[in-house]
Amino acid sequence: MRTIRLITVILTTVLINSCAPLKAPIIIKKDTIKGYKYVFISPTSNLTSGSGGVYGGQYGVYGVSTSKSVNSGDVISGILLKEGYTRIPELKPELLDKTIIVNYGESGKRNRGLGTTIEVTIQFISAKTYTPICSCTAEGQGETEADDIRQAITRCLAGLLTKENWFVSAMFNITLICTAHKEIGKCNSIELFKIIEEYNPEIIFEEISPNVYDECYGIKNRLTLETSAIKIYLQKQKIKHIPVVGSELTTDLDKKFELMTKNSHYRSLLDNLMALEEKYGFKFLNSKQCDELFENIKALEKLILRACNDEILHRITQWGDETVDTYENEIIRNVYLYSEQNKYDKALMFIGAAHRKSIIQKLQEYEKEGNFKLNWTFYNEMW
Repeated sequence: MRTIRLITVILTTVLINSCAPLKAPIIIKKDTIKGYKYVFISPTSNLTSGSGGVYGGQYGVYGVSTSKSVNSGDVISGILLKEGYTRIPELKPELLDKTIIVNYGESGKRNRGLGTTIEVTIQFISAKTYTPICSCTAEGQGETEADDIRQAITRCLAGLLTKENWFVSAMFNITLICTAHKEIGKCNSIELFKIIEEYNPEIIFEEISPNVYDECYGIKNRLTLETSAIKIYLQKQKIKHIPVVGSELTTDLDKKFELMTKNSHYRSLLDNLMALEEKYGFKFLNSKQCDELFENIKALEKLILRACNDEILHRITQWGDETVDTYENEIIRNVYLYSEQNKYDKALMFIGAAHRKSIIQKLQEYEKEGNFKLNWTFYNEMW
């Protein structure tokens, strides 16, 4: 009797597991697929699989087998062609901004009791920037492995090609780009314009106050590297550009700079900074190497101040440090305040490279403490 009960429990468990539904597809959206017309799919090989069974009747025992083939790239291509996309055999420079690269991979298996599912992941990335647009992971199960893959691909693409994915909800993606306010070498308005064009933002947060904003975009037509780049971009695309500076930095810091530049080591560090900025442009300004150079400059400033023993200059420096701290905090607050009141998906924020290390640290702290979250990325993180 106990044996029968045990067998019943085992069979019930197996049946429950085998009847469990497939896991819901997992979709990750980073950008919209709207505007893309072409797809490039890497060639994939055929998979042939089979299934078989044995059946008995009054006339004897019979065996039945089924063999099926599938090519994952062809399945993906067929579905995308049906949706109106054009598959191209190779990437073409003139079509990059309208082309999706489709990556495919089998990412796992799961035992459901009386059968095994195959899980696949499909990723869409921009052919122009190589940044992820969206991805989906889904599983499938049929009579053969070929059926499993075909079903999993179909479920993946059904999730990625929904109308909701044409219009990604406001995700508040902001990329911080550190700049210099004056042009030199590769650090110029044309290069910054190219970066803006690459990101195609809806909004740019500018490191200027409302008063300076009026001077730059009003009657005076005052120019900085950043405003020049934005003006070029505005000729092509109308976007919002928001001033986020609250209190201006004190001009008393100029007295400190005059003293510092009398020191030959200090001038040498500045010359090195300018040379790297001129040669590598925004790649350098958005690098750890640049952060380290600014740290060395600050360390030398402390040594020079200690040696000069000027109480007034010490007070100016202390007040200046406090002013910079307030300046950065106000910028961050203004960005978050605007974001809470206005929806957007992609934005850029410009700030001088000297602020890079401290502003990143403050953003990380702000994200931990605040309830409203922004999705921050930092330009040229890998350099």
